[in-house]
Amino acid sequence: MVKLFVLILFVIPSIKTGLRDQLFVKTGDSVQLDLQKTQQLPDSIRWKKDKSSTIVMCDKSETLIDSKYQNRVKCNLQNFSLTLENMQKADSGEYTARKDKEYFAEYKVCVLDAVEEAPNLTVSVSSSDSCERNITCSVQNLTLSSVYKNVTCATKIATSEKKNTLQLYCTDKSVTCNHSNAVSAKEARVDITDPCFNKQEKNFDPASIVSPVLALVIFTVVLWIYCRLNKGTNP
Repeated sequence: MVKLFVLILFVIPSIKTGLRDQLFVKTGDSVQLDLQKTQQLPDSIRWKKDKSSTIVMCDKSETLIDSKYQNRVKCNLQNFSLTLENMQKADSGEYTARKDKEYFAEYKVCVLDAVEEAPNLTVSVSSSDSCERNITCSVQNLTLSSVYKNVTCATKIATSEKKNTLQLYCTDKSVTCNHSNAVSAKEARVDITDPCFNKQEKNFDPASIVSPVLALVIFTVVLWIYCRLNKGTNP
C-alpha cells in the first residue's frame, strides 16, 4: 500500500559507518541504491536525501513516499533498495538509508548531463618536417596538441572545470580524440599513416638487392676464369 505523507523533520543522533559510495548518473536516467549492510535487515528503512529530506519510508507492510517523489520512486520491500527514476541535477546529493541511529547505506550521487559535442580533430603537415604531422584536438574551452611521427604520438589529457575530459592518443593507423565525462563520451578519429615510413616501403625494390648480388657472382666467376687461364699459361 502506497500512501502520501506530510514530511516531519526531526533530528536523531547518528552513527557513521564509513559506507559512503559515489555514483554518477546521466540526466534522465534511473539509479538503484542498495543497502550496503545486509547481514541483519531491520523491519523498516528510511531513505533520506541530504540527511534532512525524507524520500520514502519503506516498511514490510506499506511504503510512504514524499509527494515530491511520487511516481518516480520505488522501494523494494524484500531488500529495501531504492530506485529513483528520471534523475535531474537537483537530485544530486547525499542519500542515506537508516533505521533509528544505524546507517545501512550512504551514497553521494552526482547527476551529470551527457557531453553534447564531439571534439574537432585536425591533422596537418608540419612546416619544418615533411615526415611529421601536427595534430590539434579541441572542444569548448579545451585544446590539445601533439606531433605524429614514426607511427606514434604523445598521449595528451586535459580536464575542464566541469570535469569533462579531453584525451588525445594515436595508434599506428589512426589518431583519436575523446571528449567524455563520468556518464558519456564522444570521439573523433582520423586514419593516418607515416608518410616517410610508407615512402620507404613504396621505394623498396627487390632489384636493389638482387643486382649487387648478381654483380658479385659475375665478378667471382670472371676472377675464377682469369685465375684458371693465368695458371694454365704459366710454365
